[in-house]
Amino acid sequence: MGRPASFSQKEVARIATRLIGQGKNPTVDSVHEELGRRGSRTTVNNYLRAFREEFKARGLTALPSAIPEPLLPIIEDFWAQALVKAGERYDEERQSVEREREAEREANRVSLDETAAIIDEQSALLKDREQFVAEQARTISEQEQQVKALKSLLSGHDETILDLKRDKSRLSDQLDHEREDANRRFDQAKEDWYRERATLRQSVEDARRQLAEDNEKNARLADHWMLQLDDARQQVREIKERHQEDKQRWDADLKLERARSDRLAVTVSKYEQRIEALEAESSDVSKQFDAAVAENGVLKDQIAKLEGKLKRCKQIEG
Repeated sequence: MGRPASFSQKEVARIATRLIGQGKNPTVDSVHEELGRRGSRTTVNNYLRAFREEFKARGLTALPSAIPEPLLPIIEDFWAQALVKAGERYDEERQSVEREREAEREANRVSLDETAAIIDEQSALLKDREQFVAEQARTISEQEQQVKALKSLLSGHDETILDLKRDKSRLSDQLDHEREDANRRFDQAKEDWYRERATLRQSVEDARRQLAEDNEKNARLADHWMLQLDDARQQVREIKERHQEDKQRWDADLKLERARSDRLAVTVSKYEQRIEALEAESSDVSKQFDAAVAENGVLKDQIAKLEGKLKRCKQIEG
């Protein structure tokens, strides 16, 4: 810090006024000589410049070449009062500037407090986001475990379905074999029936021929042959009924096996739809987790920017 001046601006103004009254130009050297070479020439120059600017502010374009001697005391008193008023005005302006600076500092403190509050709020929000991300991660882990359990369950059902398919194939083969056997027996019975019918016809023809040859003998044996014919007809009807019952039973067994296969197909379709729904839900949770992580990064960037702004504000205030 520089050394304080050993004279005041008021003294410089009086000396300059006196020199003007003597018809001299108040220069830095002449004023410095009148002061007894006290202080620095730079300070004298600054005070003398302020004196001249004061004259210009009052509408004077040039200093008078000389001032009458009787007016010097009046001018010196006037100049002293002007300096007092200027000092008071300077104090008022300085206080006003200090109040403005204090208001600015208060505004900066409020801004810093608001910034700190925003940082705290963003930090709390970041903690909430991090907790949400952790919860979502746990949810995803649980969903993955459920998917694994369902896949394991589906694997067991797949094995059951394979066993059922093998049973179905075996039953189908058995049914085909029984159907072929039944058809074979039916064809055999049909051939037997045709053969029996041919035999019966042959017997009837033989009987008729025998009846024609021996009408009397046929007359005696007519009742006997009618009974034989009725028995043969009864046997043919029984064979037909047995074959019809066997066919109905085989058809019912085939329908039952088909219904069982359809139920198994419906069960498999339901399990597949459930697995697809769980996989879609797991995909949605993964997308939410990625969005939360991205938003967490954005919040961290915003907090870093606010902290930088807070540091700059503190540096400015300091």
